[in-house]
Amino acid sequence: MKNIIGVVPIDLPVLDASPEQLEAGRGISHALLESVPVSIEVRLGSRSLTLGELMAVKEGSVLELDRRVDQDVELYLNRRLIGRGQIVAVEDNFGVRVTELAQEKR
Repeated sequence: MKNIIGVVPIDLPVLDASPEQLEAGRGISHALLESVPVSIEVRLGSRSLTLGELMAVKEGSVLELDRRVDQDVELYLNRRLIGRGQIVAVEDNFGVRVTELAQEKR
């Protein structure tokens, strides 16, 4: 007995670009790209612990990270390093002032 898979047609946007333009990243509608969800992560630092050390952490504990206070934080887009920046205060929130963006490899 064969499994029958239903085929559902979908409407895709028409990209008004040649294959060469698409390969180069040109000719794609900004509106199409603007709706793609991405995840930005700011990595302040890290630290390795033993399970015993982790279990000893309690409210008020301080965990020393692998970065100095004056070092830039790392910016990740979908888990890929894309730049660095400095932590800043924006009213009652934290923000990041971008100081460096990764260069595209060609």
